[in-house]
Amino acid sequence: MDVGVVKLKIRIPWSHSLKERRSEIRSLSSKLKNRFSVSVSEVEISDVHQIAFLGISFVASDSRTAESLMSHLIEFAENETDAEVVVLHSELLRY
Repeated sequence: MDVGVVKLKIRIPWSHSLKERRSEIRSLSSKLKNRFSVSVSEVEISDVHQIAFLGISFVASDSRTAESLMSHLIEFAENETDAEVVVLHSELLRY
């Protein structure tokens, strides 16, 4: 069993309010959850309206599947939003 963990920094330059930031983050989170059946949460609170941090986690039966899913998650996140997506941390934990 493998557990995948990804932390993303999302930069939303056009956001001028928490409402705009929340809308973008909610949209991306929903797309990730629906497409990949993963857990997604905002993991750090930023006082800046243009910055958000997302944590994504999942469980896979083997390392090959986990590595593939992790790369697909990151690619999907980068392509599904106009915001800038930066991978701060990604890790596979093997049990």
